[in-house]
Amino acid sequence: MTTKYAISDHAYKVDGDKALVVMEMNNGVWLQSINGFSSCVDFINLSSNHVSVSWNGVHYHYSGVDVVKALAVFYTTDSLGKTANYIKANGQVTFKG
Repeated sequence: MTTKYAISDHAYKVDGDKALVVMEMNNGVWLQSINGFSSCVDFINLSSNHVSVSWNGVHYHYSGVDVVKALAVFYTTDSLGKTANYIKANGQVTFKG
């Protein structure tokens, strides 16, 4: 059973021992997969001046991403994978490492 709850500036979605953590930061949002909540995406960082995705331990930075649309994808799908795919399809890779 999946449970959603919020604590302070963190929101959690828990499914057994797996979790998705959503943290609001000063200038954006951090989306974190815990214990394989997402099979491919470790985290997504969305801010006004920086967008990055970690795919299976490889970090990518993107430019040209509409952060509001990326957040809309996340909040309508609850999926890190679909959000990361949106970023990949609509942004340009500026760093891989």
